[in-house]
Amino acid sequence: NRCSNDICVQRVLREACPRLSSDCSTSATLIPDNPSTSILAYTLSISHFLYGDNSAVIMFVVQPGERNIADQRALEAELWTSHGIRAVFLSLSDIAECGRLEEREREKEGERERERERDLVVYLPGVGERLRVSVVYLRAGYTPDDYKTEEEWRAREMMEMSTAVKCPSVAYQLVGLKKIQQVLCEEEEMERFLSHEDAMLLKRVFADQYTLGPLSSLSLSASSAMTSAIDDGDPWVLKPQREGGGNNLYGKQLSRFLKIHKEDDVLAEYVLMQRIFPKPQRSIFVRNGQTSWEPSVSELGIFSVFLGDGQTDPVINEYAGYLVRTKGENVDEGGVASGYSVLNSVILSDS
Repeated sequence: NRCSNDICVQRVLREACPRLSSDCSTSATLIPDNPSTSILAYTLSISHFLYGDNSAVIMFVVQPGERNIADQRALEAELWTSHGIRAVFLSLSDIAECGRLEEREREKEGERERERERDLVVYLPGVGERLRVSVVYLRAGYTPDDYKTEEEWRAREMMEMSTAVKCPSVAYQLVGLKKIQQVLCEEEEMERFLSHEDAMLLKRVFADQYTLGPLSSLSLSASSAMTSAIDDGDPWVLKPQREGGGNNLYGKQLSRFLKIHKEDDVLAEYVLMQRIFPKPQRSIFVRNGQTSWEPSVSELGIFSVFLGDGQTDPVINEYAGYLVRTKGENVDEGGVASGYSVLNSVILSDS
């Protein structure tokens, strides 16, 4: 996940568990720290200071009427209290209306020449305050629904063409596509980064993934997988190049889609992946003030932060906390904001 960070579920659990029972209190001490908010704020602050204008602001790009604000506001507070950096929140349509690219000249380091740069400047709606943007932090722009008109595309182009640090840039956003994940599972690609022995060890724990297209044009392994998925979709998941939950196909719906489109080019937009079936465990869910004790499965995600220009060694490239999402055993999708799963935590135990 390139755009979000975890609000401190761990802190809430540590404070609540001791009030319930002594056993629960002991479990609370086994919850590992989760530094995601502080490390993300630190990385954004380094990006800001490298930009070179301490009076500039970090701009959060959000959806109109944004509801998923809890961790965003926690991050905004951390940026201000720990680093003295102001943040503003604007949608793509806001940026199209109040954003400008303003040219300025600067000397090239170690040279006499001067080069022209284009800074991103926003004039806050209803206020008119002129603010220079050091970092663009995208919490929107990951779904086609965010680009309803050409104005939103113009805003994205404006941000990409500016000197502001992008989190993420278009290129880095594309790296997160399912297609790239599938390619990185291929043996020859893995061996670009690892020894053959390490690549084989890693591949043992990877789920199989296949690029698709018309059935008659596929490799033997991909056509065999696709034929298997048409016959029985349950062991597979079909993924488009989308984020946010609610887009994947499973089971009979997957089989029916592949059968209808088995010779269509539209399948090139999808990746067929072997489905992972985690071991279920019982969890307490709270919905609308009511509790229920249900079989569940969880997914552990690891955050990392990366800051670089693609040409020199990275400034920052390190671990940045974790995220646990828990959902009912029979729920296919897994997005938190989309309502399919909930935030959770882990405990560390020797047993």
